[in-house]
Amino acid sequence: MAEQLYRDYFNIDPKYFPAVTADLVASGEVSWKRFYPHETFVDLLKTVHAVLSGKTPRSIWVEGAYGTGKSHAALTVKSLLEASDDEVRAYFDEFELDKDLCEKFLTAKNAGKVLVIHRMGSSSICSDSDLIWAIHASGSRAQSQSIAKSISRVRTQSVTLKNCPDLRNATSVAPFPSNVKSVRPFSR
Repeated sequence: MAEQLYRDYFNIDPKYFPAVTADLVASGEVSWKRFYPHETFVDLLKTVHAVLSGKTPRSIWVEGAYGTGKSHAALTVKSLLEASDDEVRAYFDEFELDKDLCEKFLTAKNAGKVLVIHRMGSSSICSDSDLIWAIHASGSRAQSQSIAKSISRVRTQSVTLKNCPDLRNATSVAPFPSNVKSVRPFSR
């Protein structure tokens, strides 16, 4: 009897990746625009709206078993927050999502400067101080990337920059909480 493969029974998207990373999205190999907004994802979008509009505490933690789409969902939210209004509307239209939610999402997204902090993996976080350090490191990295993007946009418009900060030494402006006794460097 001949060996039977999954592709004999299922149509598997040739662009499917079992583990989606920020690098795959940034390179265009995986498009956030193709992420199917299932019910749990729509609930996540509602939570993001609530956070951005100040109706709920200011952090979102996405968790679940390996291979359930957490990274792809989180990267899609990140992309929606960084996308133009037209791209966000196109995504909502493509999947026939609630137009009211789309407008609420856009209003909250555009109400002020949003610094999106995305972090994958938490297996090295074993204590409260590890968590605080990981948040600080991820925030600093996102802030540096945001500054670099802003500088890049300014340079492409041929504007002279004065007193440009050294991005290699960029740090977060948020202080550590006073109750932290010690912080171990985050291992990468």
